[in-house]
Amino acid sequence: MNSNIIKDNIKRIFFPAVIILLGTISRLPALDKSLNELFSFRQTQTAWGAKALTLFKSNDFITETPVFGPPFKVPFEFPIFQWMHFMTVKLTNFSVDFSGRLLALIIFQILAFQLYLLARKLVDSRIAISALILFELSPFGFQWSTAVLIDYLSILMIFLGLNLFSFKRKTNTVYLGIIMLFSLASLVKITTFIICIPLITYLLFCNYKKIKSTYLLWVLIVSIPLLTGAIWTSYADHVKEGNPASVWLTSKNLSTWNFGGLSQRIDPNVWNKILGVLDSLALGFNGSFILILAILVLLIYREKLSVRSLNFAFVLIVSSSLGPLLFINLYFVHDYYFIPLSTFVAIIIPILVQETFKFGKTVINSWPLPIFLSLIIFMMWQSPLGISYYNNLRTKPTIPERSQALKKYTKENDLIILVNCNNWDPTILYYADRRGMQIWAGRENPNNVFAYNAIMKCGEISWTEMGWIGLDDWSEVQSDILVRKNLNVS
Repeated sequence: MNSNIIKDNIKRIFFPAVIILLGTISRLPALDKSLNELFSFRQTQTAWGAKALTLFKSNDFITETPVFGPPFKVPFEFPIFQWMHFMTVKLTNFSVDFSGRLLALIIFQILAFQLYLLARKLVDSRIAISALILFELSPFGFQWSTAVLIDYLSILMIFLGLNLFSFKRKTNTVYLGIIMLFSLASLVKITTFIICIPLITYLLFCNYKKIKSTYLLWVLIVSIPLLTGAIWTSYADHVKEGNPASVWLTSKNLSTWNFGGLSQRIDPNVWNKILGVLDSLALGFNGSFILILAILVLLIYREKLSVRSLNFAFVLIVSSSLGPLLFINLYFVHDYYFIPLSTFVAIIIPILVQETFKFGKTVINSWPLPIFLSLIIFMMWQSPLGISYYNNLRTKPTIPERSQALKKYTKENDLIILVNCNNWDPTILYYADRRGMQIWAGRENPNNVFAYNAIMKCGEISWTEMGWIGLDDWSEVQSDILVRKNLNVS
């Protein structure tokens, strides 16, 4: 009996601990790299929260962004990650970049263990170990696990809440813990919480089906986090509206950007790009493989399947599909939005592979799952992202030369104006340790100045040379002044 307990503990703790430890060691070289890499604009924007707290003694919960001018308050997500990042800097005395990457890696590995626990509870230890290996060894995981982003933190809070569902004692403390974790996930990234609602619903009814008030509990568990996220979004919009340079970033003005339009949803090129991201970032081959394999499994072995594991995989596929369907433009433009999906995929693939090789009530235990898992991981590393990550291992991202120049010729509290410097990408100002305002001055539409109601020109430049103005929206009240047509000017 004791030997069985020891063996069970080894399987349950030792193997996942070794996998996570090896995964951590293999990622340590990435901690010393600058953030001037893939999607540097989003990484430096996130890391600026800790830098602002460190350099400029910012002391409130409104995230700073250095590119829209004073007072620099442009809140997006509730800055839980940013405060954790700042605390990491203070505790370790490491640089902001190194501390941010270290924190990101810790969050990633805690999520890896939570993923293992959930898969073990809902399926079995073999699927759990397979999912953990897939999660750790994918090039997607290597690329983003040390990136200074909020996405892994949000999905971690979801998985912590999901694992609370399995507590045997259904107490009010457990309910409050679940609601609190889901609310924090919604505050960090509400789009992640929204796509997880099918998964939350499935696990709730699996674990609480004998409770009379299950439906009321579902309403509370879903509605309170959504309401919390909505309140923060409303407050963030109010702050953004206080600065004409950032008013274009309110949720109302970005609704088309966030949700996309019908034209995108019926455009094959958009879906080809999204499947291509799955190809490069999650699977290593065509992203539709999951759907094809799921259909084959259901058609061929529908009477011989483990209903619980297949239901779990199906719900994960629904949650994965919900992201691109609801927020198609965000998934089309930003690859890191696939972080929650990659977490789901790590569980989906082993389930579908194992069920595909299930005949009757027995499973061919010896070879299909590990062989196919190895093949999938190999194909992942043949994807564009895998090849790119491997080739970049020996290179170290450099600090932009413009940042070095700004730091050399200006003082810490100097305000800088940047013109046509990658839209509102804060990378240059981030590495210069400076704040300022970035404006567009070409023919493209400068969204950050559309809130202004009058424009004055000084000098010989003509209005037509300033093609970004959009002359149809303005009235020329005198030769050097334009006002918006909807204003009453006497």
